[in-house]
Amino acid sequence: MKKKAGQIGAEIEIENSTILTMYDYAFGDDNKPMLFLGDFEGGLWSFRFYALSVSDPLAFVVSTATALEFNLTLFLSILIPLGLILLFGRFFCSWICPYSFFAELGNSLRTFLNKFGLEYFHFDLPVKTPLFYLIVSLILGGIISVPITTLIYPPRIFTEAIYHLILSGVITSGLIFIIFLWLGEIIFSPHLFCRRLCPGGALFSLLGRWRIWRIERIESKCDLCGVCNPACPYGLNPSEGQFPPECDNCSLCIDACKNNNRNALKNVIRFKV
Repeated sequence: MKKKAGQIGAEIEIENSTILTMYDYAFGDDNKPMLFLGDFEGGLWSFRFYALSVSDPLAFVVSTATALEFNLTLFLSILIPLGLILLFGRFFCSWICPYSFFAELGNSLRTFLNKFGLEYFHFDLPVKTPLFYLIVSLILGGIISVPITTLIYPPRIFTEAIYHLILSGVITSGLIFIIFLWLGEIIFSPHLFCRRLCPGGALFSLLGRWRIWRIERIESKCDLCGVCNPACPYGLNPSEGQFPPECDNCSLCIDACKNNNRNALKNVIRFKV
């Protein structure tokens, strides 16, 4: 007897098992969440607009690792996002991902409360933690046939949370995780998830290494004042011209530079290997 699991972006049939049953019970049923029906259906994780299907590249990677087979339909659905990542890098993290808004809000709240003398922790994790989680979760997910990589992935969590909240008034465990994560970032470390945990961010960073649109420092205009460094949510050093694959082209460092009557940072189109 087979059971469909829609949590990985496509309807992949896998064997019915105790592990899958426990997974469905904890994180949602086996029906693929559809926020809308008709001409548009789906969410941030995977959606269809008329005949056009678009999926998160992580959906394809997780599906392939979990089902141990190549799904051509799902692969075709990631070509548009993949092209955008190769052009803009991990822009999805700063411009589209819903958790980015909450991370910025939490950082602003943390800064506001600091004005009243409240002290916070400054906890951090190794830089390679997201890549480690991505690789280990894909391997383990392939062994037990469960897409565990996406258990902490906000686009999927928000899509399912809204779906279940609207249709049945149920608050999912994933949404509870996001709430505690957000509160934890305020207390312990701003943007911790985006910087050190997100599996999607790890994948986009790998692909974004060859991005064409990037931020660049103009050495002749830079006096190394460092005003741009605190603006970077990933803790990078724009003032030193450091824009590794983790940079999501949010342009906050450019804004900080311009606000201080300097124009030493700008967006450029450049091919780099």
